[in-house]
Order: sequence, then structure tokens, then C-alpha cells
Amino acid sequence: MLSRSLFVSALFCLAMCQDDTPTESFNNFDGNNDGFIEPAEIEKYCLSADTDGDGSLSFAEFSTGQNITADVKMRFEYYDVMGGSPKDGEIECSSGSAAFIKMMDMDGDDKLNLKEFITGLTKLTAEQSLNAQYKGMDQDGNGALSVMELANYCLSFDKNGDGAMDWPEYQAAAKANGAQADALVDGGMVQRQFMFYDQEDGTQDKMVTCKAAGVALFAQLDVDRNDRVEEKEFVSQIEAINAKIIASAGGAVGK
Repeated sequence: MLSRSLFVSALFCLAMCQDDTPTESFNNFDGNNDGFIEPAEIEKYCLSADTDGDGSLSFAEFSTGQNITADVKMRFEYYDVMGGSPKDGEIECSSGSAAFIKMMDMDGDDKLNLKEFITGLTKLTAEQSLNAQYKGMDQDGNGALSVMELANYCLSFDKNGDGAMDWPEYQAAAKANGAQADALVDGGMVQRQFMFYDQEDGTQDKMVTCKAAGVALFAQLDVDRNDRVEEKEFVSQIEAINAKIIASAGGAVGK
């Protein structure tokens, strides 16, 4: 059984920051060992971390047993509004657990099998990584990205000051944006991303020119054409771009 201090690690850490594998975490939540995780089983562990018995988790309860980092705070904010609930500084155990299941439930049976759980965790981890990346790019903190902020983010990884990212600089940027970056580089995804953005800046020269790429990317991200890119636009459009990159053929670069 999961202890209260491991609740967030198994469910909300999502990068498997303890020693549990995804299968082990699944088995921990599957209390009746029927091969499925149901909302009530998620809610049970949420309530086990609810020390004041109000049916929800405050940030103090959520962060029990964890080092307080910006990443932990970001995850709490994510779950605070899960399922459309208001941002009130509390994660509702009942509605939050139901929303968590619904988000990962691919066949609509209101429960998760192991495949759905692993697929959902992978997608959710990637989405949260994009949320964190967005906040890092939003330099003025106004909740929207400008063309200049996109270009400046690129330039922050331009170590030689030539106004562009070459392949080693792009690799470094990828590693700065997620714990899974090494695996993505090994699997070729980051290489395909680099090739995609190399083309998007208007010249295919094994360099991502930051200002030109910023303009081109902004045009793709600003779906509602209001001259600003909100967080939901950023996450959904980057996910769509990544899906497009995965579907396309790619080769090795920078070697």
C-alpha cells in the first residue's frame, strides 16, 4: 500500500521520481487487483493525504515529503484546476480523481487499464513540461507570448552569439526542457524537431535562426489571431507540431 508521503510521488510526480516503475505505480493504485484503476481508488489515496479531512489537498498536504521546487508548485497549480474546477488553492479529491481518470480513459469505460495509465502519464508529463516551458518563455509574466519572447527564448540558448541555434545548442535546449530529453535525443525526436525548425526559419542550413523562427512559430501558435499566444494555444499547437514531426520522416543531423 502507498503511504501518505508517497501519494504525490506515485500520482502527481508523474516522472516516477521515486523508484516505482509505471507498472508498479499502477499496481499500487489498483487496490482490488482487478487490472483496472477506478476513480474511487485514486480518491482513496488523495484522501489519505488530506490531513485536515476537508476532502481536498492544500499545497502543504500536496507537497508532503517533497522538496518545494518550482516544478512542484507548477504541478499543484495544474491539478488545482483539473476538470474545470476554479483555481482556489485546493485539489478536490472526488472531482479531481474523476477528472484524472476521464483524461486518460481512452475507451470510455470510466476506468484505466495499464496501457491507458502509462500512455496517459506520458502525455500528461509532456503537457506539464510544456506548461513549465511556457512560463519560462513568458518573460513579462502577462500570460501571453509575443514574437520577441519566442525569439529571446531561442537566443537564451545561443552560446556563441551568432543569433541562431546550431545542433549542439539545440540539444542543450532540449535537455533543459525535460527529464526525458536524453531519451528523446537517442530516439531521434529532437533531431527531427531541429530539422523542422531549421526549415521553418526560411533557410535549411543546419541552423535555427532565432528571430526568423520566432516569427514563423508565432504565426502557427496564434490560432485566434489576436497577436498573443496564450498558454492553451501554446500547449495544443506544440503538441500538434510534435505529432506532425513524429509522422514525418526524419534523419540524423549534426553528425
